[in-house]
Amino acid sequence: MNDIGLFQKILLAVDLSSNCNNSIEIAAALGLAGQADVEILHIPEFFVSPEESINLEEPVEVENILESYLEYLLKRGVKARKTILGSAGTHGQVASLILAHAQKTNAELIIIGHSLKGRISHLLVGNVTSELTRKPPCSVLVVKGCYEKD
Repeated sequence: MNDIGLFQKILLAVDLSSNCNNSIEIAAALGLAGQADVEILHIPEFFVSPEESINLEEPVEVENILESYLEYLLKRGVKARKTILGSAGTHGQVASLILAHAQKTNAELIIIGHSLKGRISHLLVGNVTSELTRKPPCSVLVVKGCYEKD
C-alpha cells in the first residue's frame, strides 16, 4: 500500500462471463485512485478426463476479450497489463493458481466477480470465489455479478 493506504498492486482475476464488467470498473477506479498497477489475469479452463482434455474456451476469443479489458483500463489512464496463465482442469485448480500468482507477484488486492451460479452448478463445479476467500495471501474484493439459473 502507498502512503495514503491505497493498493499499489491489484490482481483482477477474470473469466469470460458478463460479471467482469463491474469488476473492471472497480479495478479502474481503484487503479486510478492509488496509481496502482493492475494485472488482468485469466486462466483458461479445460475439461479433463482420463482419455482427453477439452479446451472449454476459444483461444482467439479469450485474447480478444482480454485485449478489450486492457484497452479499457489503459484509455482511462490505469497502468495495466494482461496475463494468461497455464490452463486448469477444475475450479479448485483455478483458485489455487490465482492465489499462487497473487503471492508470487506480491499483489495487495485480488478483485474477482462473483457469478452467483445456481446450487446445481456450485455442487458440480465448485466456486472459485469461495476458494479464494478461504486463505488468501492478500485482501480479496468480491464484486457482485449476474445470477445464472441452472
